[in-house]
Amino acid sequence: MRTLAPLVLAALATSSASAEKMDGSAKHFLQGCRAVADRDIDQHFSIGMCAGVMIAIHDVSFLLHPDHPLRSCLPESVTIEQSVAVVVRWLDRRPHRLDENFTKLAMSALRETWPCDE
Repeated sequence: MRTLAPLVLAALATSSASAEKMDGSAKHFLQGCRAVADRDIDQHFSIGMCAGVMIAIHDVSFLLHPDHPLRSCLPESVTIEQSVAVVVRWLDRRPHRLDENFTKLAMSALRETWPCDE
């Protein structure tokens, strides 16, 4: 996560796109997530958006009720970059879902990869 922090800050500080209407679709987030997974740092704002959502998912996933359908149990060793790569692969296999909400799809991908032991 330390490697992404400067990129997130730089993206937020340098992009005028932050004033645009927020598009929550997976299609909107996929470009930035792919840049994170591919380590393409030229897309600062998109990387920051993707990383920010993924950091939030990491931080709150353990707060969800154990029966919540989007709850995942990520191992503590999983990095933001690793979880982003999982989400990118998951979305690439489901291009028909790219107009759906990114956060929900990302949480579904993480749950499928790291389900909680009941």
